[in-house]
Amino acid sequence: IVGVLEADRGSIKINGRDLDEHRDIFHGAIGYLPQDFGLYENMTPVEYLNYHATINGIYDIEKRHTLINQLLEGVGLEDRKHSKIKTFSGGMKQRVGIAQTLLHLPKIIVVDEPTAGLDPRERIRFRNLLSELAKDRIVIFSTHVVEDISSTCHDLAVLDRGRVVYRGSPAEMEQMARGKVFVATVPEDEFQKWREQLNVVQHSKSAEQVRMRFISEKPVPGLQAQSVQPTLEDAYMLLLGGKRESAQSVTDTTN
Repeated sequence: IVGVLEADRGSIKINGRDLDEHRDIFHGAIGYLPQDFGLYENMTPVEYLNYHATINGIYDIEKRHTLINQLLEGVGLEDRKHSKIKTFSGGMKQRVGIAQTLLHLPKIIVVDEPTAGLDPRERIRFRNLLSELAKDRIVIFSTHVVEDISSTCHDLAVLDRGRVVYRGSPAEMEQMARGKVFVATVPEDEFQKWREQLNVVQHSKSAEQVRMRFISEKPVPGLQAQSVQPTLEDAYMLLLGGKRESAQSVTDTTN
């Protein structure tokens, strides 16, 4: 999508136009934040964004100053704009990256694994930031963390080995697992047997009992289990046959 890698097959269209054929037109409309990106950590956010704004052709000093202040305010870093980036937490550095991505005011933002390595509070803050950005632009992000998209996205695609195996809303995806998610409590010495037979997605031990959550097309003979409300992660595991390692990504399109 962002043009970093050449596609070996397939096509991408924006407003009916093939992206590869009109890359020069869409180049400025797309902003990209990779999972791992470099920052000049001895700079402050203001210095860093000034540098990149100049590279992007924003030569008017007043315009650059106004834009940078607006961006830093938008990502919640206005009070730290003169602090060295090396003193920032992982989430704050991600927000500097988002501000850089927004310098040329793209209509489409693509972010890869945006919450990797962030603590729970920073993850929530960053997800909220992406939701705010999506109010007036398209935000596409790729993640393996289902929780990241369950409360923020409107449209998602699940990819497995390069193939789209689902495209729709999170709520519709959850409905696919309705009536197929169960919980049961078994003796600890029997758990391994059931684990080998069932698609167990979660389990916890208490005393000599194991409570397990599993996915099955129908009730399992010989096992007393209760049907429960499915989650998005349950549906995700159902789509991929319970094999997390086979999943390539869950891609969220928020617009």
